[in-house]
Amino acid sequence: MKISYLVALFLLTCCSIYQKKQLDCVKEYCHMKADKKGFFSDYYYQISQNAKKDKPIYIAIMPNNTPGTVIPDDESDYQETFRGFARTRWMKSNISRLLREKLEIATLVPAFPTQNNSGVYSNLLNDKSMNHKRKRWNRVDLQLIKIIEDARKNLEKQGYKVHEKVLFYGFSSQADFANRFALLHPHLVKAVAVGGIVDYITPPISEYKNKKLNYPVGIADIDAIGKHEFSLDALKDVKFFWFDGNDDTNTTFNKHYGVWKNEDIDLIYEIFAGKKYDEKKLYDAKILENVLKIMKEKNINFTYKRYKNVRHDFTNEMKNDVVEFFSKITTEK
Repeated sequence: MKISYLVALFLLTCCSIYQKKQLDCVKEYCHMKADKKGFFSDYYYQISQNAKKDKPIYIAIMPNNTPGTVIPDDESDYQETFRGFARTRWMKSNISRLLREKLEIATLVPAFPTQNNSGVYSNLLNDKSMNHKRKRWNRVDLQLIKIIEDARKNLEKQGYKVHEKVLFYGFSSQADFANRFALLHPHLVKAVAVGGIVDYITPPISEYKNKKLNYPVGIADIDAIGKHEFSLDALKDVKFFWFDGNDDTNTTFNKHYGVWKNEDIDLIYEIFAGKKYDEKKLYDAKILENVLKIMKEKNINFTYKRYKNVRHDFTNEMKNDVVEFFSKITTEK
């Protein structure tokens, strides 16, 4: 009798713990630890209170970013920095809360490392992040795929049905990450709504004006990087909403930043702006204009909007438009 009572108490306790965890993922974010079998950084997710268990929901991903924080190669003391930005600045950001309030989704932020003093910008998925000796920094796009799989399993355990494809949202470097992830893995992405992309978006072309364009300038070597053959048809299935402030002149093309290879910057100015790199005049609207022309020629499904009297800011009007864009996506039948 005593043993039966203890067993029953144990089962009841386990059930209560599970129910509490399930409830916490709605009222508060859930913190999932890194799994060295597939991903080397923690991640956070939270379920919208509107989400129902009788129809599939989307996972909406906001890439991590730590603005102005450059990390030494030995980043062991900075893991809490990455986690802190992910959970407080991005999981609790206005846009994340707004999406959960208005839509039936689960928002997710991976606590990936961002940039270090060796020119590795994981938050931009730049070329140096594609082959790094430290597992935490290397191929975070592939790590994110494992995180998505893990999050889907957790959501399904909690009784939710989950769409196979995901959504991406964000601003500035988060936009670069989202756009490049969609380029590398278009079969996994349903839609992308990102802003602050005023300087460049990687076009799906291998050459332009007789110049070979390797990633991230173009896709000449993307089959080797992506671990699978690039599919333009799959990219055409992704819906993009790109937006900028009309007065936004922010750019990553400063050679002192180390975001790009110097020769790639020179190439971009030469073929897309028709001029040489000038440190005093970094912003050139012709670059993105020509890239968007290519996107249209390739039948990429995108909308591009500029907002008057706005600089490099993620305004409330932009956020409301992101919600409206995703609302149409999530209610499609």
